[in-house]
Amino acid sequence: MRLLVAEDDPLLGQGIEVGLKQSGFTVDRVLDGQAAILALSTVDYELMVLDLGLPRLGGMELLKTLRAKKMWPAGFNFDCARHFTRPGWRIKCRGR
Repeated sequence: MRLLVAEDDPLLGQGIEVGLKQSGFTVDRVLDGQAAILALSTVDYELMVLDLGLPRLGGMELLKTLRAKKMWPAGFNFDCARHFTRPGWRIKCRGR
């Protein structure tokens, strides 16, 4: 399974990438939303770990762009959660 990690924090991104690779996944990592768009347009990923606070193009804007360009399979759903960035913050999303 090939995954894309879109995370600009060096320590968090590396930790996610290493953990996923140790679990047997193939992982590509990008540091901003524009790079994520480029990666998603050239590789068929099965899952994306997405930071909502990315530079150049934030996570929610990235998802809107993907939806507008129909850059995911029909019926694709997304779930996102932001649990660890700030005490008390919890964002949940569900695509349609």
